[in-house]
Amino acid sequence: MDVRERIAALNREFSAPGCKKPISEYNARLSELEAEERQEKVFAAAQKARPTIDGRVPKPAPEVSLENDPTPVTRKFFMGVMKSVLKDVADTFRSEDAKLLEKLEARITAIENRPTMQYRGVWEADGRYQPGDVVTDSGSMWHANCSTTARPGASSDWTLCVKHGRDLR
Repeated sequence: MDVRERIAALNREFSAPGCKKPISEYNARLSELEAEERQEKVFAAAQKARPTIDGRVPKPAPEVSLENDPTPVTRKFFMGVMKSVLKDVADTFRSEDAKLLEKLEARITAIENRPTMQYRGVWEADGRYQPGDVVTDSGSMWHANCSTTARPGASSDWTLCVKHGRDLR
């Protein structure tokens, strides 16, 4: 007898004239039969499902209510769920971290490529000076703004940093 027939029989039994059974018993038995029916539907769907890689057809998990579940969550199961969740979270952070690292690397490269101040001694007429080079000429210190061979003070290629002082003779 399938579950539908058993439910019909239960209804007939409890609706028969003179039935003195409590309604709570009817509700309990009906709940059991409905749960059984749901299980049969899940099992039927699993039978139609494609087999897994190893050729097995997955069996449906038994329906369990959290209120009356007699088996506690095992450590192995919990750790498996946590590893899965943490892997997803870690992957999300890794992608965000990768974006941040790319931005930081670009900024570091730009900073490292900036001209740095380097003292090149007294200005020489045959010298070639790069942006950031600092030279002295006629007692003053000059900063090169661009690549130049011009004499400091003769063009806008140089900026005066420190003007020469008074002679103390």
